[in-house]
Amino acid sequence: MHQYIDRPEYLQHFRLDNPFVEACMPQYTHIGDVDVPLSAVFESRVQDFTLDVLSPYTSHAIGIIKLSLEPSSAKAPSSTLKFNVVMHDMIGFAEREGTEVHGQLFIPPASNESGVTTTQMIKDFDEGPIRFESVHSMSVPMFGPTDVSLRVAIFAKVSSMHLDKLLSWDDMRDNVPQPKQKRKGARISESQFFSEEKHDVFAKIQILELAESGDYPPVEVIQTSDLDSGTFQLHQGLQRRIVVNLTHNSGDALPWQDVTGLRVGHIRLIDHIGKSPDLSSSSTPPLPLKLLSKPIVKSNANGTTNVTIVGQWDSSAHESLLLDRVTADKYRVQMTLAWDVRSEKLARPMTFTMDVCSQIMSRNYVRSTSMFASLFQSVRIVKSMSGIFSVTVRPTPVKKAGDLWRTNTQNDYVKGEESLTNWTPRGVSLIRDFIAAKRRKQRLAELDAAQPLLNRITLPPTKSTNGSASSTNSDSETNDESDPTSQYTPAQKSLLEKYIRLFQLCRNPTNSILSHTNVEPPISGAPTSSSTPSILETPPTPHLLASVTKITKNPTLLRGGYLLVPSADSTKWVRRFVELRRPYLHVHSVPDGEEVNVVGLRNCRVDHQPEIKLLLKGGGAANGRNGNGGGGGALDGVFAVYGSSNTWLFRARNEREKVEWIFKIDMAYFGRGGGSADASGEE
Repeated sequence: MHQYIDRPEYLQHFRLDNPFVEACMPQYTHIGDVDVPLSAVFESRVQDFTLDVLSPYTSHAIGIIKLSLEPSSAKAPSSTLKFNVVMHDMIGFAEREGTEVHGQLFIPPASNESGVTTTQMIKDFDEGPIRFESVHSMSVPMFGPTDVSLRVAIFAKVSSMHLDKLLSWDDMRDNVPQPKQKRKGARISESQFFSEEKHDVFAKIQILELAESGDYPPVEVIQTSDLDSGTFQLHQGLQRRIVVNLTHNSGDALPWQDVTGLRVGHIRLIDHIGKSPDLSSSSTPPLPLKLLSKPIVKSNANGTTNVTIVGQWDSSAHESLLLDRVTADKYRVQMTLAWDVRSEKLARPMTFTMDVCSQIMSRNYVRSTSMFASLFQSVRIVKSMSGIFSVTVRPTPVKKAGDLWRTNTQNDYVKGEESLTNWTPRGVSLIRDFIAAKRRKQRLAELDAAQPLLNRITLPPTKSTNGSASSTNSDSETNDESDPTSQYTPAQKSLLEKYIRLFQLCRNPTNSILSHTNVEPPISGAPTSSSTPSILETPPTPHLLASVTKITKNPTLLRGGYLLVPSADSTKWVRRFVELRRPYLHVHSVPDGEEVNVVGLRNCRVDHQPEIKLLLKGGGAANGRNGNGGGGGALDGVFAVYGSSNTWLFRARNEREKVEWIFKIDMAYFGRGGGSADASGEE
């Protein structure tokens, strides 16, 4: 459920405080299924069935049910075939496991409740048969497929004994090791596993225009609300440059090589609500921009990585009147800005796309700086436009059975897994059980479909022989039975022996693919590509694929305020304005209010007393001597947010503010409104 934390439209349907307990628990539990083939219905004949009731959780029989299919003489449309289902009884399910047993009959897929019929609830049957003794009228399309089946779903009000049996079944089928057991084999690096990764990339866009001094200062961006990304105020007929600054907090987990392909295209006119008034306008092809210098990827001491690219933008090359003339009032010109980022971990470059809005003003336009006029305007003036991208890195499908262990996600951390204590999920045996149950259902369906035909086949009567004939031929039959190959020539014998040697039983490939050596990590460590393994040899980098998604800003502000954060070189505390909008902490510079970075709270852990703060003693980041807002020598108010690939330190003014921030961050992730700050920090 926590994977939807960056998608509020999905998250509103979930409860993150305790997803294992529902507010309205169902009264009855689904305990078994039966699939009945309907071939007898299309042949207008009566057929009795004795079938196993398979549990949807274990795929093993929990009982045996008896029912019959009979043709129906009720009136029905010409395209519908009516039939009756006679429910007899069910044996093998004791009442100590569940009572009020009843069945629901339908032909999957059941689109509405009108196609579902229910038996009566049976109780007080103890260990005897559950007698339904009911008749249900159903129908199927006459000219539909004949391989359809009737689904009988069994429900009951189960007891704790039935639930304990399900838990013991998991322990018996998949004897998974406890989390605190010692590692049996050599430790394998995380780079050897093919696991899905998620990274957050912060993009900052600026448009520079040529000034009278010959410099290129950034143009102003007007934001009308907190959710408005802003509108660039461009001047008509000036040379421009586009600056793209990218930052991510994943460190070496997402290495960058180069940024190429900066381009601008798809120019259109939109109104104040974001709709295009002219839908018939032709789409503008992307225009590549020439970069002024080669991008340089810089890794900072705080674990962040950033790169800046500057491209020359000649807006007249688009041949669009929207960029050449002054934009009308209450209208904006929207264009799509895209660029590609190459990484040594990825097989293909990552493509980032962002919509940028602008207004073309006259060349001599100057914004009014009157303080009296600013009192009646609810706008904010900044120098850049920002955006957040979520990069999901997925491995390509495994092509060799020997590499299945690389997709093992047993050691991947999931937020809240510490609440499960010693419980562990099922492993590869769950896949084996599913394949075996599917094969068993297919065989039973084939046998039931062929049973009427087999019943019609009668064996010819054996010919009676008199005693004299049998006594006369007894010696010859004895000789033939003693040597069955006596009737073949030596050439025929050699040919038969050759075919017997070549004949091998066709084994199920699933058993060989899902063997223990393929699905479990090697005990001796990860294998090397060369015949003479070396410790210094780097493992082969897997070919990974990345998908980029633009994340919209959450309109709900949980908390905002000033905090101190370490600088890029971790030598001093820097004062920032931080906003908590699920699932990110938006960090803004002071006092201009520019958004400079985001902190992802996906799979994070909050620590109210981080041990890492002891390393800051004696440095500038500890006492705030070189900071913009630091004060005092004590390290009070410091808390840490541990992410999947980086750690962020924050410092509040006092312990009270620190407790409030920790509580809000924890509540933002778990969605609960209670708890103490200490508990939040421990989690």
